[in-house]
Amino acid sequence: MLRDNRRLKLAGWRMLAGFLADERARIKFLDLSENPLDRRSIEVLVPSLRIRPQRGPAPADAEKSSPAAAAVEGGVETLRLDGCALRGGALEALGAFFAINLRGIDVC
Repeated sequence: MLRDNRRLKLAGWRMLAGFLADERARIKFLDLSENPLDRRSIEVLVPSLRIRPQRGPAPADAEKSSPAAAAVEGGVETLRLDGCALRGGALEALGAFFAINLRGIDVC
């Protein structure tokens, strides 16, 4: 949880994005509430939140294996952005996030 970390700047968001993009990252819930997120910060974070295919059998073999083996390995399922004062540019950049298999987003 990185809630209410107002001193976090673009370099910090890049470090977080690098961590989230790692295949070993297993974060399901990410609370970034009360953080000042601008368009550049969102643009850095969004690509790291994309669903990554699970390593396993080749696509031809996936049909024969169990459904669990063919599942995708996800990153963040729920993103909380309460009180981030998102404006036009940041909201526009966040729109790319909706193409992801996301269970919940909270931007009150």
